Amino acid sequence: MRRLTDLMGDAWADLRVVEPVERWHEVDGRRIQGWLIPAEAKRGGKPPLVVEIHGGPATLYGWSLFWEWQCLAAAGMSVYACNPRGSQGYGEEFCHANFGDWGDGPMRDIMGGVDALIEEGLIDGDRLGVTGGSYGGYLTSWMVGHTDRFKAAVTCRSVSDMQSMMLSGDIGGPQFGKLEYGAQPWEDPELYRRHSPLAYAERIHTPLLIQHAENDLRCTITQAEELFTVLRSLKRPVRFMRVPDETHELTRSGAPFRRVENIERIRDWFRHFLVDGKRRLPAI
Repeated sequence: MRRLTDLMGDAWADLRVVEPVERWHEVDGRRIQGWLIPAEAKRGGKPPLVVEIHGGPATLYGWSLFWEWQCLAAAGMSVYACNPRGSQGYGEEFCHANFGDWGDGPMRDIMGGVDALIEEGLIDGDRLGVTGGSYGGYLTSWMVGHTDRFKAAVTCRSVSDMQSMMLSGDIGGPQFGKLEYGAQPWEDPELYRRHSPLAYAERIHTPLLIQHAENDLRCTITQAEELFTVLRSLKRPVRFMRVPDETHELTRSGAPFRRVENIERIRDWFRHFLVDGKRRLPAI
């Protein structure tokens, strides 16, 4: 057998592939699974941590070689990928445990895992970051609107306004909203407002990078524009990364050069705040 190509040779040469370590903890009487991708600590200290949140919400993380995780770990940041309530793979009760609650309950599940890592001395609790895409972006924006524990965050292809999302996205329209929250957007607009990260944008002080593809039909780019407009108006630390000619599937099937650029910008954002300890916003 003769090898024909080595297209990723240079990239792999810079990485030390790290095997995910399975983690379990308990919140509200439920066992929560997560995966830790440990980075090497510098000069005997504890590494910072980036929390990764999956989309769905009914999907899950497993024992996998995620390119994004490996790039962050190679840059000196451990990664914690958690499967909070609402994830698949743990039975129907667990999958439906986030009914009417995409924010607070899943946030408790994730932070329970983060706190366990801190208590065990595996990461530096003063250098935390959080990121996620789609539903993971929703929960990222929600979390930085409900805690100041994170030093940096990246919200990707996310939901900011639940009402406009359910009335414009291609995931199933208002029927998806009824499935997840028990009411149509026009039947209970206050319910949708309370469960929108946009409603808590005034509380966001964490440096936030908003990433969104311009041709996203699942979560339209107006979701990103709304959040960015509020944060810019409030003079909060925010940057907006608009990605042309891509869809909701940027990280899976986007143009290869844009996928690389996306990973590098997210890595550089977190490295700027968590590894280098900078406070001012970087250029992107």
